[in-house]
Amino acid sequence: MAEQNRAEKSEPKKRLRAWLAYGCGGIALLGVAATTVGWFALGHVNLASLASKRATALLGRAVSIQSLTVKPGAWVGVQFQNVHVANVAGGSAPDMVQVGYLGVDVKLSSLFSGPMVVRHVRAQGVHVLVERTPAGVPNWRFKTQGMLAVPSAAPTSPAVAGLQSAGHAPPQPSQQPIMPVAKDRAHYPTVLEAELEQSDVTYRTAHGVSYQSVLHAVHMQTQGAQTPISLVVDGAYNTLPVHLEATLQPFAMLRQYQTPYGMAVRITSGDLSVAFTGTATDPLNADGLAGAVQVETPTSAPLAAVVGYKLPQNIPLSMAGQFVHAGDLWQLTKGHAALKGNKLSVALAELYEGTHTQPDHVKADIAFEHLNMNTLLVKAEHAGQSAEADLPLAVSQTPDPLIEAHLTAQSVAYN
Repeated sequence: MAEQNRAEKSEPKKRLRAWLAYGCGGIALLGVAATTVGWFALGHVNLASLASKRATALLGRAVSIQSLTVKPGAWVGVQFQNVHVANVAGGSAPDMVQVGYLGVDVKLSSLFSGPMVVRHVRAQGVHVLVERTPAGVPNWRFKTQGMLAVPSAAPTSPAVAGLQSAGHAPPQPSQQPIMPVAKDRAHYPTVLEAELEQSDVTYRTAHGVSYQSVLHAVHMQTQGAQTPISLVVDGAYNTLPVHLEATLQPFAMLRQYQTPYGMAVRITSGDLSVAFTGTATDPLNADGLAGAVQVETPTSAPLAAVVGYKLPQNIPLSMAGQFVHAGDLWQLTKGHAALKGNKLSVALAELYEGTHTQPDHVKADIAFEHLNMNTLLVKAEHAGQSAEADLPLAVSQTPDPLIEAHLTAQSVAYN
């Protein structure tokens, strides 16, 4: 009888456990079903408002996005339309960045472990304004703070060291240029392929002078995080056609932000060819550059077009040396060149961009073997008589740039 009573009492407990198990299972299934439905319905939801607020808080600038959709899958597709990133206060335009369309495919598993892997990026109508305000504030610096690495200063050429004691010291290079480094490079994703069309980047100086780089087509590709990156760009610089080909170190090296990032770049425009092999401490901003540069042009016409000057004659130029670009500083040292047959060595050629209301500062320490000024100062290619060479001596009362030059020659031919 006792056993029968215990059996009768255990039956309700078993039924209760069964109902609890079924209930929990049902809730779990409902949760999975709701998550699955929500995941696949995500592609029809515009997340622009949420993303705009998040990006604004992250960058410290107003960000507006008209449309943002996410397509679920093993590769998550994200699409942006009509994105605007506000400019810094005091900038020349309301927006620093405008994006017409941006599509990205991201590997889902990489969102949870390891650096993010992006299979494909496609962008159209991207317009970027990089500038310094009249107060000298760069608009490309957001909330992130940078590290500073300081290379050794460029040495003074031994060939002119003896002149310093005689009171004719050549200009000295700017000591220890500051090389900016972006800390957040440690989190950069691996991008296997990227395409950019119908875009441009405009650089505006504190003096209000603008230089525009038009990007008709950009293609970047790599096989993985450990393999080199191939970059090809077809575009124009201030209406001057430009073609760029570059081999960059792998993304794994890009993430090592304390180590300068290696690259080999070749730029061609008309008869001008510029090759750079070296490193950058802030590669995405093309800053902190240091390495060997080589320039070849049989006419110098593309170089003259860059600065907005029309040459009265063809001037063949061949030059090689050590190049540094850090912020406002552009510097060439240990250079050798030939300017229309005139061989020369360049101990220093430096441009330091002036702040608002201040002129640029140019320094030069150049030694010619033999300087034939008659070939450089003639007014036309056919005018070969020495009597036709002339050297204007007009001096501006407010010079810009300021030029501090030390020029030597073993012999000079002039008239």
